[in-house]
Amino acid sequence: MCISPSLGPNHAEFVHYKTELPESLWEFKIGENYFDFWSISRRQLENEGILPHHIQIAEIDTYSHEGCFSHRRSTHQNEMICGRQATMCSLISE
Repeated sequence: MCISPSLGPNHAEFVHYKTELPESLWEFKIGENYFDFWSISRRQLENEGILPHHIQIAEIDTYSHEGCFSHRRSTHQNEMICGRQATMCSLISE
């Protein structure tokens, strides 16, 4: 299981997190209003029975990586660039 490039902890700011995020995620708060969604994803996968050594996180922050589309970066820079990302999932049984 791999977590693709996504908004990294240094840019995952949620000023209104108490109304936007469930309280169960508040323990992943790493700054005044910043959250580590990579750790949240890891925990969720482990809670569903995925073994830790089967989980990989790309740790590529789409906000800071110019090669990735980031709505948040575009909004902050007033560029309003429209981009697309896709995630594909597959379950393989042996």
